[in-house]
Parts: sequence; C-alpha cells; structure tokens
Amino acid sequence: MNPDGTHEREQRRAHRTARRVRPGHPTIRRRAIAVDGKCLRGAVRADGSKVFVLSAVRHDDALTAALREIGAKANEIPQFAPLLDQIADTDLTDAVVTVDALHARTSHVRYLVDGAKRTTCSP
Repeated sequence: MNPDGTHEREQRRAHRTARRVRPGHPTIRRRAIAVDGKCLRGAVRADGSKVFVLSAVRHDDALTAALREIGAKANEIPQFAPLLDQIADTDLTDAVVTVDALHARTSHVRYLVDGAKRTTCSP
C-alpha cells in the first residue's frame, strides 16, 4: 500500500496503460502475445486424467487472451489457429506472437500473415 491508500500494483498498471495510449511516443512497444501449452497443475478429471490447455497470454499485463483445452494425448499443433481465432484481429494486428519450438512452423506463420488477413505485417 502507498501512503495515499492505493496499491502499488495498480499504480504500475495505470502507468503502463498511460504509456500505451500516447501515439507516437518512442517508448511505446508493440503488443506481444505468448502462445504455449501447459498441463494445469493440480487439475484432475474424475477419471484421473490431467487437464492440458493451450493458451495465449498478453505480455504487457499477463492476462490470458485465449484458452483452449487439449485432450490428454492429443497434439496441440492443430489447436493453434482455433486458439488465435478467439482473439480479435485488431488485437493481433501489428502484434508480435511468440511461440515455442513446437509451433515454429511455416503453416502457423502463414496463418498469422495470410490466413487471418491481418491489415499490416512486419517481417
């Protein structure tokens, strides 16, 4: 807590938001979204199997932009495009999407650039 009664975390978040909304400011960075698959720790179904998800998380505020459940023995590669379909094109336009080696595929890049018809794309 700060002396004025606000939480320091809220002040930092407000400061980051204020920096983002000033167009042309040199410290403004591109939006970034991280895509990765995880096993949810401690989450177990009634049959004893674990829960696996593929998620897209925004770098700036660490909020989950999209989440998709994957079967226990299923491959997460085919779930990449449906996961990003849950995110608005305006959020993906001119954004950096980071992935692990499993998703570093030509088909995924084509989806981001061509298939989703983003308005701008930087190499």
